[in-house]
Amino acid sequence: MPIEIVPEKDPSQLRSGEALPVKVLFKGVPAKNLQLFAASTGAPANKNIGKTDANGRIAVPVTPGKWRLHTILMERITAPDADWESFWATLTFEIPSL
Repeated sequence: MPIEIVPEKDPSQLRSGEALPVKVLFKGVPAKNLQLFAASTGAPANKNIGKTDANGRIAVPVTPGKWRLHTILMERITAPDADWESFWATLTFEIPSL
């Protein structure tokens, strides 16, 4: 995939209050400064988690429930019928209750 959200820890091993470290890659290279959003059955929808750092990393605080992380990268292109191309990434996982 051109853009990916890669968990750097097994989400099923996390507990409430911990953070899931993720890395966002675009064309195999760390994607810096990308906004990451989250939705969960245990948290408000479309919560703004923040922006990835210079290494494409960000930590996502989690609570029990089903989660969806998502981001979008817009890239300017030169095409006769478009000025921009959008790349979407999503990661879903579940944090078990204690």
